[in-house]
Amino acid sequence: MEKIYYPSAKDKQKSYIYIPEGYISIGRDAFKGCSSLKFVSIPDSVTEIGEGAFEGCSSLESISIPDSVTSIGGGAFMDCSSLQSISIPNSVTKINFLTFYKCSSLQSVSIPDSVTFIEDHAFCKCSSLQSVSIPDSVTSIGDGAFARCSSLQSVSIPDSVTSIGSSAFYKCSSLQSISIPDSVTEIGYKPFKGCSKLKVISKLNGGALKAYLKLRSIFKPNSGASIDDASEHISSDKNVNDEVQNDTSSPKSDDDAPPAM
Repeated sequence: MEKIYYPSAKDKQKSYIYIPEGYISIGRDAFKGCSSLKFVSIPDSVTEIGEGAFEGCSSLESISIPDSVTSIGGGAFMDCSSLQSISIPNSVTKINFLTFYKCSSLQSVSIPDSVTFIEDHAFCKCSSLQSVSIPDSVTSIGDGAFARCSSLQSVSIPDSVTSIGSSAFYKCSSLQSISIPDSVTEIGYKPFKGCSKLKVISKLNGGALKAYLKLRSIFKPNSGASIDDASEHISSDKNVNDEVQNDTSSPKSDDDAPPAM
């Protein structure tokens, strides 16, 4: 029954760390700032990875998370700029806030069907992430969850999702298509602002959301409707049109700091 906290100054300089069997928790900020760390082995005895546990491990290239882990804290891998891929075990039920924030080399991530929530800014600024498969267990996508994922080209949202947060896909400048199911009943403030290449939305419902997007076309379920066909919905809400023309929604700049942990 042990918890690992701040390693010694000597350990902080290591490239490889093997956590001994018997530890059950990796504490908050345990390896924060270990900029030389490239690989870490986590034993099956560990059930929890704390907030910010590997934050700023800028050389970390790979990590194997055992199935024994049931909780990964917010910001656990924040700013791990060399991390290219990660597999989240089936025992984890949510992707916490800021978990992979600014993992700029992350190209792929496997989200298991045990996950029900993708929390705020979970994958924000993962600029190399090209695609993501959201399992049909997920019910909520948080604010800014995939914001500024500038390489993300397509997203398929499963029928289980009922809520998409504000700025969820903000400035996903390579995003070309997205499928939004009929199950979605709540859409936050300007979730697709700055998605300059977004041309097609499948199963899009709600005139207000259409007004947020500068698209060439919008396709409704079973209709193939164009942007012109939706004009009555867009023009009927003057306030929404004004927001599109004078868009000042946050985040205000690419340099905005994430919310405090």
